[in-house]
Amino acid sequence: MTLTDDLDIPVKVTKLTETSIHLDWGHFLETEGVGCYKIQWSSIAQPAEREVRLSNKDSNCVINKCLPGTTHFLRLLALDGEGQVKDRSKQLTVQTSAPPDPPSLALRACNFRYIAVQWDKPNTYGDALITGYKVYVNGIVESLLNADQLSYTFTHGKWCQEYSFQVQALTASDKMNSKPSEPLVVEWPGARAPALHRLPTHTSANLRVGWEDPYLTEGVKIKHFRVCCTEEDTEKLVTSIGPVHPDTREAEFKHIKKGSYNIYLEVHLYNTSEVICSDYIRLQPTPAPDAPRIAATVVGFDERRQIEKITCDLVNKRDRLIREVGHKLKQIGALTHPMRAEKDRAVIEAAHTLTRVEEVLEDCFTAMDNYTGQLIAHVSWQCPQSNPDIELSGYNVLIDGKQYGNPMHEGVKTVRIKLGTEQPIYKLTMVALTDKPSAASEESNCIDLLSEAFRPFSFYCYHSIHSIGKLYPDQGCCKYQDSIAYERQLAKKLANQGLLKKHVPPPSCSLLDVFEGEYKPLLQGTSRLFPTAIFFWTPWCLPSQKIMSYYAKFARETNKEFNFIAVACNLSGTVVNNRKDLIHMITANGWREDGSIWHATSQCASSIYEASNHIWKNTTGGIQRDANVETESNVDLTDLLGIAGVPTFLFIHQEGYIAWHGRYAAYDYSSFAAFMRHTFSEVTAVPCPVFKCDSCKNDTEIDDNAIETVLGFITTQTPFKHIQIKPRPQSARSDEEPSIFLKRKPKHRRHKGKITVNQRPYSAHSTTYAYLLKSPYMERQTPSPKTHKVLMRPASSKNVQVAYETL
Repeated sequence: MTLTDDLDIPVKVTKLTETSIHLDWGHFLETEGVGCYKIQWSSIAQPAEREVRLSNKDSNCVINKCLPGTTHFLRLLALDGEGQVKDRSKQLTVQTSAPPDPPSLALRACNFRYIAVQWDKPNTYGDALITGYKVYVNGIVESLLNADQLSYTFTHGKWCQEYSFQVQALTASDKMNSKPSEPLVVEWPGARAPALHRLPTHTSANLRVGWEDPYLTEGVKIKHFRVCCTEEDTEKLVTSIGPVHPDTREAEFKHIKKGSYNIYLEVHLYNTSEVICSDYIRLQPTPAPDAPRIAATVVGFDERRQIEKITCDLVNKRDRLIREVGHKLKQIGALTHPMRAEKDRAVIEAAHTLTRVEEVLEDCFTAMDNYTGQLIAHVSWQCPQSNPDIELSGYNVLIDGKQYGNPMHEGVKTVRIKLGTEQPIYKLTMVALTDKPSAASEESNCIDLLSEAFRPFSFYCYHSIHSIGKLYPDQGCCKYQDSIAYERQLAKKLANQGLLKKHVPPPSCSLLDVFEGEYKPLLQGTSRLFPTAIFFWTPWCLPSQKIMSYYAKFARETNKEFNFIAVACNLSGTVVNNRKDLIHMITANGWREDGSIWHATSQCASSIYEASNHIWKNTTGGIQRDANVETESNVDLTDLLGIAGVPTFLFIHQEGYIAWHGRYAAYDYSSFAAFMRHTFSEVTAVPCPVFKCDSCKNDTEIDDNAIETVLGFITTQTPFKHIQIKPRPQSARSDEEPSIFLKRKPKHRRHKGKITVNQRPYSAHSTTYAYLLKSPYMERQTPSPKTHKVLMRPASSKNVQVAYETL
């Protein structure tokens, strides 16, 4: 690098090194009167100005101890004999030489044929100009490139091998070459075939092999596998299996003759014709052992069924008592004259009986928790072998065809398994294993394990606390304890009103047909000669699914006597995916085999809304509306009819009015069918055709013997957890009075500490009517402020204090 200044003193930079700058001003002719020269310089790294004096006979100078690659600022001054500046040069900006920066590598291309890297031209300093590049691959010089070549292509690599690329910038002096760049490690694209291993087979004429996931570099995809079987002696291909899906990890050769075979795996990839082959394994067909014969016992199944049967009976009695007390209070005018309720013996007896029912229900819920949430089964088996040469090495338990737990050794004959309740049925099988050589028997006899019996007791779910996707024991998981607590706390209207005294017609609206995707009038497709049952259900609700199965079966048996409608709640039928899922669920469970039930959603529209909106089915089965017609939000039938939860039934009289509204806890199909026939006869005012009908008896008494029998199971060690519940003592009986459940007023006990809100009993209340007014089970009208003020006065000390805790 040479710089000159043609004005004033002409100074030339004749040479630059890492630490020195060579200057020359021999062409300066006006030397007369010059006493000496002075050079001044500084640098970016050393900004303090320095200087040196030279005689008037000097015409060049070397500035040493400069910093490499640093910019310096220089000026030459000519001084006279008195030291005054006579002439000067312009300031020179000079950079000392230094090695170029290391190149920065980047990947340009990477495929099965080559790897290409590239870089930008690095910065240079002083006279150290780049003359070329040296390329290193795995530390070995691979190529020398010209200064204008800024990329390199490597073509002779191997699959799945890593290669480290480095580039060094070269200059005219070896001392001034740059450092090698940071390594750029690139893996050559490809795959490595996995090792094969033998898998157990069910027959002696089969050979079954498996393999792990093959090693693949980034971006490489498997097209398919192919498994080949050749004879060991002749290496002749006997058979092959393929193409095999890339997600498959096993293959089985069937009907193989006796002999020795070599089996290997081919891996075929996209974007290349090369095939990767695994190492072969030598196999021989072997006889398989005989399958075991298994038996299974589900722990706690009978106990849970007995508790659930009594719980269903208690729930129905509870609903009857609530309904009777509510109607009785209205009949005697207790809502405006509370003293009448305190003096009415029928109300007192019903209130105490309801209290007893609530107490026993809580015991049943606690007992049922011991048999809820998981299925436990004891499995035993025998496995005699017809071939005495076969030696068993162990057994595998299979659940739905997949291995459960670890293999068991040959001495084990019983095992205890524990399963969840996420799916209703588990298929239990077993296989026997041998090691020399490896083989497995065919699957044993299949046993279906039903887990539905161990799901949480579910009967009725309120919409406001029912949540999709919730699992036991979370809140909102269809557990009836959540619903009954909700009723007690928030004082909901009576969910089981039964036979209605007022003849109220159903709303004039149209429901969305699930299968046709069109709005149809609510009762258009029903016969006016027969009453109609409307069943409100939610697709993801456990009690709804159970009752829907009963409802569909009953509809098939009696479709010539009654009309049936099923209304799905809590989903939008206008959403295509929702309706498709609902259609699949209904058809898969056989709930629409003969068309005896009209399936609709609760999303409805009035006749005016239907007429003013153009609705049609599109190709995907969804609902579309004309963009030019103004639309409005749809009404929900559950809001119109006050359907607070599911499953709920409405019965429509053949004359067209709502006759019955309520719910029923069905233990099995026979009890459900009896309830339906009784309710239809009650609606149509004809004699009940059910023999020994439980609903006709209207029984509200508690069978203490059955309760004690169930509680007797709980006092022993249960399979899930141990809990002891003592039976409730019977109420005192009088020889002169009829037997009722009376709750004796306990003796006053003085509490040492203060009673808190959390410690206060549920039944504690100083005013009988005030507590009755807050009852979660009373269907009532709010009295006027004047009447309410009178009713809220303290009760007389002579009044009978009745336990209304559960009213």
